[in-house]
Amino acid sequence: MALPASDPFNDAGLSASWTQQQATTVKEDGAGLAFINSGATDDTAFWNADAFNNNQYGEVILDTFAGGIARACVRCAGTTAATKDYYAATTDGDIIMCLNGTLSTLFNGATTFAAGDTLRCEVVGTAITMFKNGASVGTATDSTLASGSAGFGGDGDGSGVFFRSWAGGNLASASLPRGPRTFSFQQRAA
Repeated sequence: MALPASDPFNDAGLSASWTQQQATTVKEDGAGLAFINSGATDDTAFWNADAFNNNQYGEVILDTFAGGIARACVRCAGTTAATKDYYAATTDGDIIMCLNGTLSTLFNGATTFAAGDTLRCEVVGTAITMFKNGASVGTATDSTLASGSAGFGGDGDGSGVFFRSWAGGNLASASLPRGPRTFSFQQRAA
């Protein structure tokens, strides 16, 4: 496979391209949805079929998350409660870090999300940025996690968290500008 990667969640379960970080509560229904069971807390999965650069993104299209929190994750590593690490943008408007299974908030925003929205997390160098439907919501700076893979997850308290699709890939280095570029040309003397 090659990056960027995506998953429309149409398998009968998470494929072998995914690694669960703690439990097996991140599932796929085979009909275009991935979900985290009601009552499951802080469960994530990361894409293992490709090697990610340190500068990367993960994004999800949301379905429903009543009573829960959905996450788009980057630099995921670890497979147990005591070893899982990641940065994430969340549907409660925060950018968080999970280090050895312990969550901390790096940025607290006032953004809300709804079904159909795209939640994206990007990390370039030490800057972690959250996007809602392509617009930047906020950025945090942290140097704790240097590498890993993109993924998704959440906290399924309430009626669970549901995702329509996921995508992840590499980004350019921090030295390259993002967004629209303008060019100016000077006429060369003959």
